[in-house]
Amino acid sequence: TRSLCDWSSDVCSSDLFRITMTRKQNTMSQLFLSCLIASLLMTRVMSRICEIKGCTVCSHKQAECITDNQDNPIPQELNHTTKWISITYYGTDITLEEALFSNFKELTVLTLRGNFRAIQNNTFRELTSLTNLTLTNVSLTNIEFGAFGLNSSLRSLNLTVTKLKRIPRQVFHSLNNLQELDLSDNSAMTICSPEMPDIGTEFHHLISLTTLKLNFLGRYDNDCQHISEDFFKPITQVKELHISASSFLQGPQTVIKPLTNLAILNIDGVDRFKQCPSKAQQLFSNLPLSLEYLSASAWKTNLVMNESCIFNTSTLEGLKRLPNLTALNLRYSDKIFGNSIQKELFQGFLRLQYLDVGWCRFNDIETGAFSGLPLQTLIIDTN
Repeated sequence: TRSLCDWSSDVCSSDLFRITMTRKQNTMSQLFLSCLIASLLMTRVMSRICEIKGCTVCSHKQAECITDNQDNPIPQELNHTTKWISITYYGTDITLEEALFSNFKELTVLTLRGNFRAIQNNTFRELTSLTNLTLTNVSLTNIEFGAFGLNSSLRSLNLTVTKLKRIPRQVFHSLNNLQELDLSDNSAMTICSPEMPDIGTEFHHLISLTTLKLNFLGRYDNDCQHISEDFFKPITQVKELHISASSFLQGPQTVIKPLTNLAILNIDGVDRFKQCPSKAQQLFSNLPLSLEYLSASAWKTNLVMNESCIFNTSTLEGLKRLPNLTALNLRYSDKIFGNSIQKELFQGFLRLQYLDVGWCRFNDIETGAFSGLPLQTLIIDTN
């Protein structure tokens, strides 16, 4: 009977509803009908539970709730074996603490959105099965250095769209199995202030990290000249880096050089700044040789442009030295080629299979501009 009930395994294995069948009853039609009845009954039971909890969706394994209950922002009536919880909280700003999660030790995925002001020490300490944690679109202004306790189960951590000004230096020290970290869109976070001499040291213990996202980070900082190569040295194993519209693009153009295993780099959106990176040619000349995919879209001329912002032959020369570069995205880079794509511009990209120059608003493509390239995909849509 078990195999025929796989589509409703929670119901068939539930202690709340059990079906006992004799040999005479054990026909395919009766078995299917019995499982169907069980499923309908359990759906009614679970729907009633959901009404009590105020959850929009819930089951034995997962729950998605919207609440404004300040005393109980994480509904404690949820099944203690729940593995996936998503909470959107619209009440008065509160602090996350360990007691809120003490009943959910089997959680593997936790998503929190809304008015959470701070995270206390040891908040997630007991969630030893937690692999994915997201706090996004929240009022978060403070996270204590011991928030994760000694929890080493996390594989993915997303702390985006918060009001954090800084990350405590030791906050990630226990996350030695973390593979993906996203700190994007923390508009208040400062990475260039002289008051933060230890910037970058928070990465020292992330020995398993392969993906780092710092998009829009510190985009209101005016001076990033003191950022050095030391920032990324603790995580040289990272293979994917996203720093779109980040203050890193305004600092020394050697900051990415230590990432010797980097395969994917996103430096889109310099149009978010008042001017382009001052030394784009130097930036391209210091990219690690391991790079396979570079996205540098939206370098637009509505900025204070200079020669280093133009993707001419000399600017792109640094990319031609990359032996593994197979994909290049220059989309929405308004007129950065001037009026035409010259035939010398892309010559020398011996392994380039994907090229996007869409919406770059050039007027002409010289004959032979793409000859000799092993392209499989070429995007040149424009007006």
